[in-house]
Parts: sequence; C-alpha cells; structure tokens
Amino acid sequence: MEKDEFEQVGAMATQPYSSETNGEQLVLEFFTSSEEIHAGIYCPQNLRVSDVLNRVDDTSSWRNAFIEMVESGIEAYITRDTIEFVAAEEADAGRGMGKNNDIKGYPFVEKTPVPVNIQTASYRIIGKAYHMKNKNLKATLSENSIFLPVTDAIIMRGSRLIGRRPFIAVNKKQIQSIKKDLIT
Repeated sequence: MEKDEFEQVGAMATQPYSSETNGEQLVLEFFTSSEEIHAGIYCPQNLRVSDVLNRVDDTSSWRNAFIEMVESGIEAYITRDTIEFVAAEEADAGRGMGKNNDIKGYPFVEKTPVPVNIQTASYRIIGKAYHMKNKNLKATLSENSIFLPVTDAIIMRGSRLIGRRPFIAVNKKQIQSIKKDLIT
C-alpha cells in the first residue's frame, strides 16, 4: 500500500460511522456485565471491525465514548467502557473484510497466535490472541488500542457455555486477568 492510500484509510477511521458511510452494516453481539445486545454497526469498506471499535479522534471525547449502532431498526449507542467484548458470528465480518475479500485498506502485518485464557468481570474467554513478531503478549496489551482481537473464541459465563465465535474483540479495560493457555 502506498503512503497516500494508507493516509486515506487513516482519515476514514476518523470520520463518523453512519448509514451515509460507504460500507456495510455488520451485525455483532455486544456483551456487557448486564446484557447481550445484538445490533448492527456500519463498517466502511476499507476498515476492519477492530478499526471501528478502536476509533478515537481528537474532535470530541464525548462522541468517542460511544459506538453508534442499529438495534431492531432503531438508532442506539453504547459506551465503549461498558463493553466487555464484541463478538462476530461470521469470520469474515470479524476480520473486517466483509463480503469483498479483495479489498484490504490496511497493511498486512504477520502476527504470531498465542492461546489465551481471559477473565473479565462476567465472562471467561479462551481463544487465540496475536502479537507481532519480535513482541510478546505484554507489549500487545500495552498498545494504545482499546480492544484486543481474539479468534476461535470459547465464551463462558460462570460454568455455562455461551458459545463459540470465530472473532471477538475484548475491551482491554475490562480484562481482570489474562494468561497464556496450555490448551490450543
């Protein structure tokens, strides 16, 4: 990707997401300590779901605190801080490529999978987190992004299995503990 193209994608990440945005609506599951919300968010064509969830710009801290979504056809908002994690039922949607796998508006960076066991206040998540080569899990957790991508996730609440999802994004502020898992 040329520098100009990369800057255009970065500029798109700071634009408000709405039905006017050139992209598609992806249905996701938002898990908080008190509820599970099935709602759609608009994901511009050249961005990943992670880009939308981690979106922060300098224009308004209030606007950055909320994620715009559509629940049962009604405009709704959820605060980023209350989200424990967001799950995608479709693997392609979670990885942000949507229906057009040829378009990737972000640079490909090879990463190493790490089996993890994550505990939030309400859920246990077992899956694979990723870190860049020459980095470790601690460095990934220290990055500025708000959400940690996890693939092949098993979600539990207490001893109850909630389900399996190909992709989730865990709010790093909601992680109480994380450890490398011996089970892959």
